[in-house]
Amino acid sequence: MELVYLTKVMGVDVTVTWTLTPNTSGSTAAACADFLGGVCGSGTVTIPAGSIQVALPAVQAITDGLVEGDQSFRITLSNVLPSSGAFAVSLERPRLTGKILANIS
Repeated sequence: MELVYLTKVMGVDVTVTWTLTPNTSGSTAAACADFLGGVCGSGTVTIPAGSIQVALPAVQAITDGLVEGDQSFRITLSNVLPSSGAFAVSLERPRLTGKILANIS
């Protein structure tokens, strides 16, 4: 489970968009077909007022029957709201990386 962290506690709810994409660098990139439904996921999460973190929803990888090494992907966080004014926020880590472990059986 990956967590989204704010750099400070806010007095208002904070909404963050997340997008999963294959890591296109190198030969170990995961493809969208490696995930349930054959698509790379995206969505939004809300960090409640007074909190500093929220968990991203689980993204399920599938077994495709291919013998493969570890495959990497990334999750980009964007569209942080509120983005201006007295409650402007920033994220601790706007890019996350993940790995689908090798299928060697």
